[in-house]
Amino acid sequence: MSVLVTFEEDGGSGLVAAGSSLWDAAKRLGVHLSADCKGLGECDGCAVQIMLGTDSLSPATEAELKSLGAERLLAGERLACQTILNKVGDVRVKVVPLATNNVDQPASRTLPFKQQVGSFIETQAKDITEAMNMIRGKTNGLVAKFLNLDDKKPDNGKVAEQKKEQK
Repeated sequence: MSVLVTFEEDGGSGLVAAGSSLWDAAKRLGVHLSADCKGLGECDGCAVQIMLGTDSLSPATEAELKSLGAERLLAGERLACQTILNKVGDVRVKVVPLATNNVDQPASRTLPFKQQVGSFIETQAKDITEAMNMIRGKTNGLVAKFLNLDDKKPDNGKVAEQKKEQK
């Protein structure tokens, strides 16, 4: 299951696995979100404005209430590190300008190329692991289905005897 995530002003857009955070989505899509707390929900550096798709997101956490306050939460702001993509859908967000977050942080929002590649590899590895686990489960189901074919069509060797008689 994937969610289409679009960062409106930063140009990042793409499919992200359900269960990922908006923080992970930003890293995967090459959008830099500043955060002094390194994604622990203890600052508002990764604050984003939800423009569309709030029904696909997890409810606000206590950390968000503490960092953003009730007014900002009601205005549709969330912390990307605390917001989980719960359901398939289309989510559009806008990064809250740094001027309202923390004036001391640099104005650049794009990651250096090496970090973009590293983030991309990290999220792709996570997605591939999830896909492989799903395939493994489906394979086990198919094997069980094929092993139980005798239960559906009991022939008790009659088919083999009929083939011998026809020759």
